Amino acid sequence: MVGNFIWRPTLLGAQLLRHIAPIIGLLAGFLIAGGWLSARVAVHQTTAYLREQVSARTDSLTGVLNRAGLEELVRTPKFDALIKESKIALIYIDLNNFKTLNDERGHNAGDLALQVTAKRLRKSLRATDQLARLGGDEFLCLITDPDPTTVAKIATNRITFKTSQPIVDGHMTLSARVSMGVAISQADLTWDSLLLRADAAMYNAKRSKLVDAVFYAEELSKAS
Repeated sequence: MVGNFIWRPTLLGAQLLRHIAPIIGLLAGFLIAGGWLSARVAVHQTTAYLREQVSARTDSLTGVLNRAGLEELVRTPKFDALIKESKIALIYIDLNNFKTLNDERGHNAGDLALQVTAKRLRKSLRATDQLARLGGDEFLCLITDPDPTTVAKIATNRITFKTSQPIVDGHMTLSARVSMGVAISQADLTWDSLLLRADAAMYNAKRSKLVDAVFYAEELSKAS
């Protein structure tokens, strides 16, 4: 009787693969987990950084741009070019009798008046316009348009209407009327000189107790 005997040698590669495959899988798992964790940390750090950047440029009470955010916006060659092209209107706004309101009704009432006023100003502007709180009770609306005078007149009319309405919060009723001055950019003006013109026009409106906005050009024509 003849029998067949077949010997199949174990392949060295297959044997090695069988031993190291779990190790490779474990290492791959560590690499994937490490990459996922690194990505998560990077996203978290980026989000935190962006949040800090936004916070540094935003007024914490009203949620609009603060002075630092405004300065960053206007100190660019692009914005300077818009000034030279006469496409900028500034509306300088002061909340009337704010100090009296704080003294007589308390800081909570003052904060409420600022918050509501900021919301009313924002609703009076277009989505493309910028609103900043300069500090205290002063705000600045920044309008960019080929016809800034017309757009500024529309915006100030809306602001006059909205801020003429009292603020009612529970049993508390507050008045939040504003004084407004407007300056229109010209080729020979810088940002600082434009801001000074808007401030001067606002002061004229406040001193004269005017409800409507005072435009700087109109102020000069009246004085002449």
